[in-house]
Amino acid sequence: MSNISINQASKLFKVSRNTIYARIKKGEITKNSDGNVSVQDMMRLFGDKADKKATEQAVNELLNSTNNIEQLIEHPKRNNEQLLE
Repeated sequence: MSNISINQASKLFKVSRNTIYARIKKGEITKNSDGNVSVQDMMRLFGDKADKKATEQAVNELLNSTNNIEQLIEHPKRNNEQLLE
């Protein structure tokens, strides 16, 4: 699975940022070099089994919106590069 920011994880899984940082320190959550945490670890630790489907859907929507934003940012960048050539 993918990674999300600590702020996004905190809101999505309804846990405090301090709790997430404590779990990172214990080695229970993987944090990458960008400071993002593993969605899989968050789901394993904080995903309620009854709400697993809703949590997965929310994560997928968040990741899709992030990808869309990245594409929107990249598109003008490519246009600017073409203009400079």
